[in-house]
This record gives sequence, C-alpha cells and structure tokens, in this order.
Amino acid sequence: MTYAEHKRKLAETKLQEQIRSEANLVEKLASLDILRDNDQTTTHVTTRTQISSIVKERKNFTPPNKTKTHIAIKQKFEKDLAEEEAAAARAVIELCETKITISRLTDTIDEPTKRKNRHTDNK
Repeated sequence: MTYAEHKRKLAETKLQEQIRSEANLVEKLASLDILRDNDQTTTHVTTRTQISSIVKERKNFTPPNKTKTHIAIKQKFEKDLAEEEAAAARAVIELCETKITISRLTDTIDEPTKRKNRHTDNK
C-alpha cells in the first residue's frame, strides 16, 4: 500500500465515521421527537446546520402563557394546601374540645365516687 492509498483510506474511514456519527445524532434526535414532522412519521434532515437550528429553537421555545399557566397552577396548589391545613387545624381543635369534654364528663362521673371514698375514709 502506497502512502497515497493509505491517506485515501484514512480519509474514507474518517468520512464514514463522521457520516455514522451524524446518522446516530439524527436517530437520537428523531427518537426524542425533535425532528418529527407533524403530518408524517418520517424525519426530514438535510444538513448539520438544520439540526442545530432545530435544536436551538426547541431549547428556546416557551409555550404562550406558560408563566400564567404555571402561576395559576401554583396558586391553585397553594389554595388547596391552605384548605387542607385549615381542615386539619379544625380537626385538631375538635379533637381537643372532645378530649376536654370527655375529661369533664369523667370528672363529673368520678366526683360522687371521690366524695363517697372521702366519706368512708373519714369514718
């Protein structure tokens, strides 16, 4: 093999590797639905600049009213959370009131027994 043949073979190998890596990139992007055409299931890619421009567009893309939507969702979540916290607080208050009522009833029931025991102890 001469030097020229060797250089040509290296150039071909390098070109094949570059084509393979670009094809892999296109497959990866297609699998991420970055290059999907809305009307067809095939992908259309011609140049590396087209790929990079599409990727840049997708990275910089923000749907309209995204911030308003996020704010509305966040406010609804906070409102629901506040309602749940208020309901939990009401439940705790009711539980405390129930415990107080039960302890008062217990004291009321135990009062005659305590008096009776004191009366017998004094004899």
